[in-house]
Amino acid sequence: MNISDGGGNELYNINSTSGALNITDGAGNDNFYVGAGNLDSLAGAVSLNAGPGNDTVYINDSLAPYEDTYTFNLTTFTRAFFGGLTYVNEDSIVMYGESGDNVYNVVAVPAALYISDSGGHDTYNIDECGGVLIYPSGGDDDVNVNTSGFNNSYVYFPGVQRVGPISIGNGGDLILYAGSGAVLTATSLAIASNGRLDMADGAMIIDYSGSSPTASIQGYLTTGYAAGAWNGNGIDSSTAAATPGTAVGFGEATDLFTSFPASFAGQSIDNTSELLRWTLYGDANLNKTVDTIDFSILAANFGGNRQALEQG
Repeated sequence: MNISDGGGNELYNINSTSGALNITDGAGNDNFYVGAGNLDSLAGAVSLNAGPGNDTVYINDSLAPYEDTYTFNLTTFTRAFFGGLTYVNEDSIVMYGESGDNVYNVVAVPAALYISDSGGHDTYNIDECGGVLIYPSGGDDDVNVNTSGFNNSYVYFPGVQRVGPISIGNGGDLILYAGSGAVLTATSLAIASNGRLDMADGAMIIDYSGSSPTASIQGYLTTGYAAGAWNGNGIDSSTAAATPGTAVGFGEATDLFTSFPASFAGQSIDNTSELLRWTLYGDANLNKTVDTIDFSILAANFGGNRQALEQG
């Protein structure tokens, strides 16, 4: 079936197909809804030409009870038992994944991609992408950002969420979305020499097991600090770079708290947590203020090896 439209702001609901469906739309701000919760109902291939305008493609697989591998390429989206989707001229893609342990392979998507998953232990492999935003979901998900090392990838985390191990390859940027109250918890963090984690104005918790990652975190912060510019590789902060008098502080939970569970940035933490936060220079306890408590902490540790990076 072929559908053509000359223009206007259109809404297309594509709930099921048996044969191929081709939609060509003219100018206008259009919304294309692909799937009504289970992509198995679309056996036929779907082809979308969004045309000029601000156009969004919504892919809804949130009610499917299984686990799948979703693959996004430059002009195609695939998963097993689905007829397939091709797209051109879209401005953004919104993906609602199913509840199982899914794998998201994202390579060279030209539009902004937003992923909202229903739960499970998912794996995100993001390579060569201009911008992928991952919404909070359940499970300690694996997050791999540009681990192929080719070109660049940008992955954004908004709000409060928890993931599992994070690996940022060369050319990879993982960014806490500024202004969203971002607090990201991960079980581990590895950053290649030309990778970058932008703390922006957020906070991060490394809820580790085994040995403390303090030495590697300090190394990432030292390169990100970049002699005070806060724009280097490793761990930096675009907000600190633009806001004089601010920095990224860090420390072991046991350096900042005497009893557990404790509360940091509104999150419950245990005694095996590495803590990071955009804050003011001189903030020794990472509560985003500088007062007599901070002075007392600094005085008590004068000449010691306090684990808060506040270089100046």
